[in-house]
Amino acid sequence: MGWDYRQVRREAIRQGWTVEPRKKGEMFKSRDKVTQVMWHSTPSDVNAIREFVRRLEKGGFEWPR
Repeated sequence: MGWDYRQVRREAIRQGWTVEPRKKGEMFKSRDKVTQVMWHSTPSDVNAIREFVRRLEKGGFEWPR
């Protein structure tokens, strides 16, 4: 899979993450509600997406490399 925000978002929802809109982005909450990750960067910023995925992975998210 590539490094596209929309793909990451779809996969997170498929894996049971909750996505809540916020004033300046979106809050991703893990299935067990322990891990919360905020997205507020530009979708085209590949480095921001990679860091975002790393933070999601700490909460149990699985992203195929």
